[in-house]
Amino acid sequence: MPLKKREVAACLLLSEIVELLRDGSLQLTADDKMVVGPGAKPFKDYLVPVARDIQGRKSQTINSYIKNAVLSVRKKSG
Repeated sequence: MPLKKREVAACLLLSEIVELLRDGSLQLTADDKMVVGPGAKPFKDYLVPVARDIQGRKSQTINSYIKNAVLSVRKKSG
């Protein structure tokens, strides 16, 4: 059974967030909100857009960020 577009988008976005956490560009606060430190530069160029997007938004949890991003993808394609 093929995955729906929103499921693929959520999986891809989550994998990028995991990579940002692993390389230290992204950190979680005590209340599990994502923070990209000033001057943080992801090791891989393809992670720069998502790091900039997270940095430019109000601090939020990973779950909330992915839900909002997937909903916006869904609205644009629908």
